[in-house]
Order: sequence, then C-alpha cells, then structure tokens
Amino acid sequence: MAGKDRLLLELKTHLLSLMPLTEEAWHAFYTHIQYHQFEKNDYIFKVNIPEKNIHFLCEGLVRLFYLLENGNEFNKSFLKGHDLVASIDQGFHDQPANYNAQCMSRCYSISVSYQQLRLLAAEFDCWSQFIQRSVEHLALKKQRREQQLLTDTPTQRYESFMSEFGSVAADIPLFQIAAYLGITDVSLSRIRKRLNVS
Repeated sequence: MAGKDRLLLELKTHLLSLMPLTEEAWHAFYTHIQYHQFEKNDYIFKVNIPEKNIHFLCEGLVRLFYLLENGNEFNKSFLKGHDLVASIDQGFHDQPANYNAQCMSRCYSISVSYQQLRLLAAEFDCWSQFIQRSVEHLALKKQRREQQLLTDTPTQRYESFMSEFGSVAADIPLFQIAAYLGITDVSLSRIRKRLNVS
C-alpha cells in the first residue's frame, strides 16, 4: 500500500484547507480510520448493499454509475484525489446506495464509519462544518451537472469535462466519457476530431 503516513499527511493538509481542524478533533478522527487499497475494477460500494464507511479518496479514479435491469450503465460522476466516495442515502438515512462506486485505476482511501463521523460532528464544530460543506459541495456539483446537460452544447460539455478530469481522462474509456456527457460515441469522436484531440 502507498505510504500510509504520506496519505494521512495529505488528507490532514487537505482537511485543514477546508476547515479549522484542531489537533484534538484530528486525533479523535485518526483513532477510528482504516486504510484501503482497491485494484482497478474493484467496487468501493455496490447498489443495494449497505456500506457503513465514508471514504476519503487519496489517490486514483472512481466512477459512480447506475446499472439498469437491461445491463445498460449510466455514469453519474467521476471522482479523483481528495473527493469523498460516499452515499447521501447511506450517510443520512441508513439506506444503501442506488448506484455503484467502481475503481477505474488502483485506488487508495482512508475511511471512517458514517456513525463515527456523526459522533465527531456532535462533539467538534469543525467536523460539523465539514459535513455541511461536503453536502453543499455535492449540491453545487449536481446543480452544475444539471445545468451543463440542459444548457451547454456537447462541445462545451466535453471541454468542461477535460478541464476537470483531463489529468485522468486517459484512464476513462471514450464510450464512458460519451455516456457521461449524454452523447454518442460517434458524436464524441467528431468533437475530438474538431478540437484536434488524439
């Protein structure tokens, strides 16, 4: 596994950029964490299977996707380093997610249980702020995605995608990028050709 001390230091640095994390609050969190290594195609969680932990993605690429009864998949989102791999339903309502979280590369995460995070939030204001900011971030991300699908051209959607995920786009098959953008593989190929993307 990647150096645990390095992953932990990077996570702490990231959390400090989000909130005023006290040493006491950090220690209370640190004593309850687990480290994970996932290989490409492993699942962090699956639809309708309870997952008791929230994962802080340290390295790697994860896709969140819906799987229909006919076998079709629809990508909901892609996650990369410092993103949370979590389900709102599981975290707040104790209901299993209705989508999957699958690794698209080797991934490293640090997890803590939803229950423990709720206890931390009750004891420390900074953890309460973290939960609030995380929910706000998810809401804004969802709002931006809806706006892009409804108002942006396919080319604009592709450019926005590359702006956010360009560093890891090579790990994502083109048909999955096309599905995420709400266009066909052929349309994506035309856009990439027009933009001189190989």
